[in-house]
Amino acid sequence: MVFKVAYQLTEIITFIAAIILMAQELGQLSTGEVSEKPLRGGKQLFVELIALVNPIAAGAIFYYGWRKRLPLMAKTANHFSFLGFFLLIAVLLYIVL
Repeated sequence: MVFKVAYQLTEIITFIAAIILMAQELGQLSTGEVSEKPLRGGKQLFVELIALVNPIAAGAIFYYGWRKRLPLMAKTANHFSFLGFFLLIAVLLYIVL
């Protein structure tokens, strides 16, 4: 029971963090501006961690939030979310089997 509550809290926190980071990055751009800057440094690590903990929701937030105005960052975040999803499936299969 405690594990379930902790997991749900972690999911909610990563969901909110993904929305905040996505909005902050978009807020740094002018209206209509498209940026080709890559995802690097601390932001990349933050996106990696969020995508590993909550791959489906965070991946969707980052990709669909950034795809038109920050396409390179969106692509990188999407790759991390796919990696997180496959790792989640592997862990679940290992536990079940």
